[in-house]
Amino acid sequence: MSQDGLILAAATVLVSAPIPTPPIFVTPVYALTFRSPSATTICALPVDWTGSDHGTVMFLLPPKQCGGAGFPSSSRGFAEDVPRIEVYYQYWLDDPGTGPAPCKTVVGQIKLLAKARNLCRAIQGDNLRISASARYTADIPAWVELALITTPQRLESDLMTFRRLAASVSPCKVSWSGSDGKSFSIGTGADCPADGKFF
Repeated sequence: MSQDGLILAAATVLVSAPIPTPPIFVTPVYALTFRSPSATTICALPVDWTGSDHGTVMFLLPPKQCGGAGFPSSSRGFAEDVPRIEVYYQYWLDDPGTGPAPCKTVVGQIKLLAKARNLCRAIQGDNLRISASARYTADIPAWVELALITTPQRLESDLMTFRRLAASVSPCKVSWSGSDGKSFSIGTGADCPADGKFF
């Protein structure tokens, strides 16, 4: 591709500014909710976005600009490698490789889905990646992973924010209407918050 072609391709990505994170997240597809950390931002999904619901990204420091999203909602385009919390979920299938990656370095525990889970540490470029995962039930078995990507200098304060977020993650119940007009629900526990948003 020519240099002009590269510039044109890049120009087709809608550039926007990050926006404040809505206070409550709900995914009706995976019957999961959490309370967003205060003073965080997101790169909003484009109005015409079509893709697969697999999570979100919340920035602890706002990126200079946002640049669209990939097919999974967990894939957001943004400038700079800023500190952030990534939330990813999917169904737990019997196929190998459909669960979370094995934890190679355990550095503590965190409360997630009402139980103590291992905190895993990995190096990601110049940053640290601290993550935890857990299984739960949506309409079928599923799993969620939270990952904090931050600098060693910010780790202590960002880890406090990460812990508060993890403690708020909860499965919830979502009501749906089938093609036959009959209602059914997925998920467990209390109803998903009515004021929650998928972002």
